[in-house]
Amino acid sequence: QDERERADGEETTDGPAPVSKNLKLNFEEYEKIVKAIAYFIREQERSGREGGVSQQEIINWYIQENLDNIETEEALAGAFKLLNSIIERMITIDNILWVIEDSRVKGERVLQLNVNYVHESTFGPTSVA
Repeated sequence: QDERERADGEETTDGPAPVSKNLKLNFEEYEKIVKAIAYFIREQERSGREGGVSQQEIINWYIQENLDNIETEEALAGAFKLLNSIIERMITIDNILWVIEDSRVKGERVLQLNVNYVHESTFGPTSVA
């Protein structure tokens, strides 16, 4: 079974992919989360923010956007673990994010979207292309 495929086979069709205690995702769910993170960072840049966004701020934003899907402390802990894993992959494998200010604590490192990354401009918190 693919490492990113969810065991329960649940799929979502609108909005950012929900986070759950189950850390396995299919590729479509992974892409939804990646696009949501890219959207958030681009919106921060468009609003005049310079110098990147902390990893913890990205995770906090995504959790806040998906609070309706998180019902227990266990699910919240799973969501943090899942998002940290996705961000790590976005940095080390997919080269979508760059670390522009490193820290011993991963949540404190500052990240920036790769200038060559193109995401669907129609994506937003409430709509997925």
